[in-house]
Amino acid sequence: MKNDKLKLNISNQFTLSGNEEQNINITLEDATTLVTGSVTGTIFDTSLTGKPIPNATVKVFTIDGTPYARTLSDENGHYSINNLPLGLYTIAAVIDDKYLSLEQALTVTNIIPVNIDLIVKPLIKKNNLYGKILDKTLINP
Repeated sequence: MKNDKLKLNISNQFTLSGNEEQNINITLEDATTLVTGSVTGTIFDTSLTGKPIPNATVKVFTIDGTPYARTLSDENGHYSINNLPLGLYTIAAVIDDKYLSLEQALTVTNIIPVNIDLIVKPLIKKNNLYGKILDKTLINP
């Protein structure tokens, strides 16, 4: 299968009726140039101060969960990932396998950079027990 080398750009809408003729200018564009977009944002912690987090790893995943791109946040918690092909992704941040953000949906367009701030919270380690211990006789905490 061969890929097209040119693509037809969308023209202005027009209407014809009967035997009417109209000249319309159309343009062809190089289809081999990959159009990309970018995502930017800031990583924050879950404390009340919501301070920015430096050196957090920010990862972009394809829809099927495959890692696609990654970067580190700067000293002010800011990150930027450029040259992402247009499409649907998810994005998340992690710090030293101790803090993790929720994965968020990401739609990359070439119109403007997408801005997604991520909030990291401590991971709950396996084999830890959380809850209340009740006094069996009194049924009180």
